[in-house]
Amino acid sequence: MQAKVYGVPGERVRTAGILKVLLPVLAAVLVLGIVAGMGVALLPLPKVTAAVFGILTLVAAAFLAWAAHLCPQRVDAFFKGARGEERAAFALEALPAGFSVFNGIARKKGMALMRGDMDHVVAGRTGVFVIETKNWDGEVACDHGRVWVDGRLPSRDPLAQVLKARDALEAELAGAIEDAPVKARPVLCFAGRGFLGKRANVDGVEICHAREVAALIGESPVELSADEVERVADRLVGML
Repeated sequence: MQAKVYGVPGERVRTAGILKVLLPVLAAVLVLGIVAGMGVALLPLPKVTAAVFGILTLVAAAFLAWAAHLCPQRVDAFFKGARGEERAAFALEALPAGFSVFNGIARKKGMALMRGDMDHVVAGRTGVFVIETKNWDGEVACDHGRVWVDGRLPSRDPLAQVLKARDALEAELAGAIEDAPVKARPVLCFAGRGFLGKRANVDGVEICHAREVAALIGESPVELSADEVERVADRLVGML
């Protein structure tokens, strides 16, 4: 028997990615349409007014062209991230019975698609784990308490991301276990070709490749009883 699996890996990041990419394009189209429509409605226009409308139209058209040019790159980036989540989720499915794997848990209610999510959360006898997955091709290294890609710091610190996810998860799970706060262990999981190192621990964050993530979780010391795992899992189901 294998772990119970909830949620579809990569689904939320794909949807959020498409929305984030299309919104600027739609905004540019709307502005361009409004400017053009006002110009036509006010015809004939004085020279000065016509010049202003012409400049506004050119600016809106330039923004639309820029946003449309970036669309394929940004969509590919989001979909690449989704493929990384799928690889990590596939590895986590190898965990034995008694574990529950949750993919794509929203951090907040409401506009959760636009606010991001927790890539994976695992609950089992060895504890609760929150996993941030990166699908990077660049050479990844851990040095001086930071994560580097091709010798440079990434634009978003993945260690800060997973620690933020841990804090959010612990807040959501408050009270799930009577008389004891739920402590989540942060894991930074690399699913791409760039991570060639061994497991590491940086400031309490476990770092590993996707092929090792199930072993890291399964081989950890027992922390929770079967009843506590069930309580935590029930709370997580409600967060999907």
